[in-house]
Amino acid sequence: MTDDHLRETSVEQRVLHRGRFINFRIDTVEDPQGKRHTREVVEHPGAVCVIPIVDDDMLLVRQWRTPVARVVLELPADTLDLLPEGGTEDPDAAAPRELAEETGHRAASWRKLGRFWTAPGFTEEEMHLY
Repeated sequence: MTDDHLRETSVEQRVLHRGRFINFRIDTVEDPQGKRHTREVVEHPGAVCVIPIVDDDMLLVRQWRTPVARVVLELPADTLDLLPEGGTEDPDAAAPRELAEETGHRAASWRKLGRFWTAPGFTEEEMHLY
């Protein structure tokens, strides 16, 4: 069995807004039955997230988040920097930088746990987890 009955083909992309590191666009797609639909998409360069363990405890950071209008506890995470020559920074280099910036800690050892899409229903953001 294949997933061909689920596959949508992009027939048009229209950028609504270009931001510093994210863009908003509307995609028109065609499903296998030939019906057209629109999809709202957030283009994102990707990010890193670190699960720091200090003395058998997970280290979290407190940050104000405007979309939810409150301070939240989070794992240290950040968007990958866009490079002047194009592309994004290496996630393996971004993770230690982010841990140091947000917590002041440096890890004795590193292990990449995997990667995943944070919310594939509306964004292409891929998170690299360490």
